[in-house]
Amino acid sequence: MNASPASLDYLFSRCLQPNVTFEERQQFLLLAGLPENQQRLESLIAALYPSSMRAPGPDEATSESILQAIFASQISTHTRTSYRSTTDSAPAAASPVHPVHFLRTAWFRSAAAAILILIISAVAYLWKTQKPAPALVQGNPAPVQNDVVAPQRPHATITLADGHKIIVDTAREGILTNQVTKLGDGQLQYSKAAYDKIEWHTLTVPRGSLVVELTLADGTRVWMNAASTLRYPTGFVDSERKVELTGEAYFEVAKDPKKKFIVSGGGITTEVLGTHFNVNTYPDEESMKVTLLEGSVNVIGGVSNLVIKPGAQAEFTRGVLRVNQSVDVDRVMAWKNGYFSFQQADFGTVLRQISRWYDIEVAFEGKMPDRKFGGAISRKANLSEVLKIFEEMKIYFKIEGKKIIAQPYHYIK
Repeated sequence: MNASPASLDYLFSRCLQPNVTFEERQQFLLLAGLPENQQRLESLIAALYPSSMRAPGPDEATSESILQAIFASQISTHTRTSYRSTTDSAPAAASPVHPVHFLRTAWFRSAAAAILILIISAVAYLWKTQKPAPALVQGNPAPVQNDVVAPQRPHATITLADGHKIIVDTAREGILTNQVTKLGDGQLQYSKAAYDKIEWHTLTVPRGSLVVELTLADGTRVWMNAASTLRYPTGFVDSERKVELTGEAYFEVAKDPKKKFIVSGGGITTEVLGTHFNVNTYPDEESMKVTLLEGSVNVIGGVSNLVIKPGAQAEFTRGVLRVNQSVDVDRVMAWKNGYFSFQQADFGTVLRQISRWYDIEVAFEGKMPDRKFGGAISRKANLSEVLKIFEEMKIYFKIEGKKIIAQPYHYIK
């Protein structure tokens, strides 16, 4: 099967293997739950389970029951949250359920299997409906008040050279200026036509916005995360193509061997001729990071520079530039693909991402917990659903308008 590690096809095939990881199953569940993936999911299941193998009549297998079989062992031990603390003991592995074996036998032997399917169906139903997470006060559950919904659409503002601002999300599709066109919701494209006067524009994507896609005049495509700003020229006529970034963006740079493409910001500079990479320069993060997906890039930080290869990440921390030769690229790119994804992330890192995405202020009462987190959850979830990840660690939250207050259990009054 020719599929990328982040694709539905790849994750489906991994879930049929006995050595599938918890994270792979979780990622598959998230993708399988998206409406746009349902047709492909049906095709994958049909290929696994031909019509000649199906039991006739009312016992005929369905896509849902097949998925229930695949994930029976996982759902039975992970029913409360899509996250887990990587400092806690890993859940005990249940006996794997091989789907082909299940398909050939379970519909005809049924009592225990039927009960299991009913249990799993109930759990899956509750999970899919995304009911609000309970807010715990003095250890007792209570309904969530003033929940914050996930961002519903992209928001962006273009600041022109003369200071005039264009509110992109309220503008109609079509030509916004003689240089930039709105193609769709959250999609902007600059003209490749040559102009006598090159100006600098600034695209600002605020907190609480979906991803915004920008195509520059040279054909380079840029996807911008919430709370990010990109300053760029309306055309590239010099020997170098320069842009300035604050925040996070993913670049697919149009190849031009005669003109380097340069991204600067956060004290680091990234130089490429044409490749795919992610840059994170949020000012409130301890480290600035450049992660390479394709080709090669030269990263300059302070007095040092590094050339990194695909799958590697350059990290600039307190004036020191170092390289991590092997990173989980899917986790780095989770923001662009609609997920929160963490691996050995500290509490502050998690809260900063939540703060940007939901456009909220985060306060913490008491000592910040010294724990690491790992896992993934859809960025379509409401805030209360995301906050459920901390319940197992005895950290609870109060939602007060656009502010959440974190409280360790022992600190709750």
